Amino acid sequence: MHHLTLHNVDHAFGIPTYIRGTEANPTDKTSIIDFFLSTHPFDLEGISMTVNNDAYLGSDHKMVHFSLPHNFNPPPATNIHPRLLWNLNKFKQSKNHPNRHLHHIRQYRNHINPHLTDLLQRMDPIILSSTPGIDRQQAYIDSLNTNPIEIVHSSLDATIHRHTPRPKDWKWFYTQELADACHHRELLYKKWKHANQFNKILFWQQFQEAADKVRSIINKNKRFYFKQFCDKPLLLNSAKLPTRSKISNAVRVD
Repeated sequence: MHHLTLHNVDHAFGIPTYIRGTEANPTDKTSIIDFFLSTHPFDLEGISMTVNNDAYLGSDHKMVHFSLPHNFNPPPATNIHPRLLWNLNKFKQSKNHPNRHLHHIRQYRNHINPHLTDLLQRMDPIILSSTPGIDRQQAYIDSLNTNPIEIVHSSLDATIHRHTPRPKDWKWFYTQELADACHHRELLYKKWKHANQFNKILFWQQFQEAADKVRSIINKNKRFYFKQFCDKPLLLNSAKLPTRSKISNAVRVD
């Protein structure tokens, strides 16, 4: 009716994408609820679709692999890390070099002080009152809001330089312990799924225990890394100050 093509029919006809197994029957409740639709009037050459029923992966939804040919360009790469980071550790005292951080602090102060002095002069209320027009006054206030951020950023760039973030790696959370537990869970799931009669009950119990262990390790890692995140000191980022807000204090970095 709507001129849609359901690719499940041509490439995975009758294969369920959702299987909720029980101890008695691995296919107790099955359904096809994950569809691949397109507006193309006919089946494109080179399309392939497979449903992996032997993988559990912590969900009753089964992993579906779907590939199709295309002639369009990929989307442009986005900003990998939206925050601005600097080598703030240069401001900290080191055990091996207890006085090295003082050099960077002096450099930072020498660079930022003239800019802060100029900013304080621009914050004189007389300048604002003598500026004609509401629009120009609002633009002047907006510039006073953005100038402190620009001053701090430029001073950090000139002294301790920016820090390039490391690419994210799954190994920081997906530890070897978690990988082994997931592998053991998937192995028992396959054994339970293909077992017969009494062995199905035994493998079901072992599979449930393995799944509980995976969830326990995930929760433990989540608590550990969340606590680690909470214990870290705040890093200076590129968060903007509210526009048109009243600046009462000048920026000062001790």
